[in-house]
Amino acid sequence: EPDAVRAILLFVGWFLLLTFVLSYTRPLTTVEVNESARTVLLFTGLFGVAMLVGDGVVDRGRLEVLLDRLLAAAAFLAVVGIVQFVFGRDPWTAIDIPGLVLNQDTASVGERATFNRPFASALHPIEFGVVTAGLLPLALRRALYPGAGRGRIGQWLPVVLLGTAVPMSVSRSAVVSLVVGLVILAGRWSWEQRASMSVRGSVFVVLLWGLVPGLLGTVLSLFENAGNDPSVTARTDRIPRVLDLWSQQPWLGRGFGTYNITDFFLLDNELFALLIDTGVIGVATWIIAMVAICALVLGATARSDPTTHHLGGALVASIAALLSSMATFDAFAYRILLGSVFVLIGCGMALRRMERHASSGVPARPRPASVPVDSEV
Repeated sequence: EPDAVRAILLFVGWFLLLTFVLSYTRPLTTVEVNESARTVLLFTGLFGVAMLVGDGVVDRGRLEVLLDRLLAAAAFLAVVGIVQFVFGRDPWTAIDIPGLVLNQDTASVGERATFNRPFASALHPIEFGVVTAGLLPLALRRALYPGAGRGRIGQWLPVVLLGTAVPMSVSRSAVVSLVVGLVILAGRWSWEQRASMSVRGSVFVVLLWGLVPGLLGTVLSLFENAGNDPSVTARTDRIPRVLDLWSQQPWLGRGFGTYNITDFFLLDNELFALLIDTGVIGVATWIIAMVAICALVLGATARSDPTTHHLGGALVASIAALLSSMATFDAFAYRILLGSVFVLIGCGMALRRMERHASSGVPARPRPASVPVDSEV
């Protein structure tokens, strides 16, 4: 039986490729040709990664291992970011290998409202904040439903690290992703769990407020003073230019990946870029496809055991949290964020397949029949 998640991914990939092909029905600049080809190749690989994870992870144990490694990488990202926040410098600059000479300056730690603004190994503090916020639901699920051999510190350390890193990014996008992820995840908690996590979360916020005075107030002020923030007004001032460019090709857009800041202007909003590139139909296709994938994962785990029930919710919460950043900055330009989305989609596809086979009593992937080997060959 065809897998619905795979079918959705293939359809979205086909549609994006269609808009790419149609873009060649009009004159293109050299930058548009190069950017669109690069973007199509990138997304072809990302769709392939999602399907590879969805089909290649054949049992629950392997899925848990993959998620553990993803969380370990996110925790390491958070640690590097916290070091940058505290000391105001990139720790990699302290590495001096004899015989090698630095031939390119590394990115420096910036500032926002007197606070250091870390980026760790991400391309920008916003990506750092969104990724740590987006993977926090998976860390919380692991803490609440730990596997064998994990002590209490191992359970909660990723939660503490990721939760600490989110406000240190001093980013509105990170806070939006955090709220989206926690709201969706809380939908699969019992009332007792919600009460318990509310108390723990409040204690964590108080401790962070005491350890880093002014940080949480600064983050809140980003929303309170958003109307006077140049980064916000710059985005809103671009809306008429975006609508004018979109109106030239309103239905299928100019072609997937053709938008670039060399020929046009900085958008800093992925939904605007998708609207210009693929039109109204493209934006609707993308949103419906992502909502459908999340609904399929939630539906497949709705009546599962508590561990699987919450795993399905955590995967969807993380996917939604990461994708919500499309409305706040140019998310597709950042590889850690984009790669995490498609790996998580593949994990959701694998989990759904396992649950469907478990409910039908059929093994997730039957072992191939043994073939006798001719010893004379």
